[in-house]
Amino acid sequence: MYGNSMVYKPMSPKAFESCLKMVEWHIEKGKIDWNLYNENGNFVCTIQISHGSKTKTEVTAMSIQKVKQSFKEMG
Repeated sequence: MYGNSMVYKPMSPKAFESCLKMVEWHIEKGKIDWNLYNENGNFVCTIQISHGSKTKTEVTAMSIQKVKQSFKEMG
């Protein structure tokens, strides 16, 4: 296989925010993307929420992967 690689799926913004509330993290709208902050109010990373006229709104798989990595790094 390819080591420890894992495929991530996009997630609805509502479900994503529910997960963040469990760890007291939150997102705020930036100029282009969304900014993720931890429980202390420190910036963690940017989050992309995709939307279009014919597609549903969802947090991108790449952003889900970044958040999971941040969780691991912060314990």
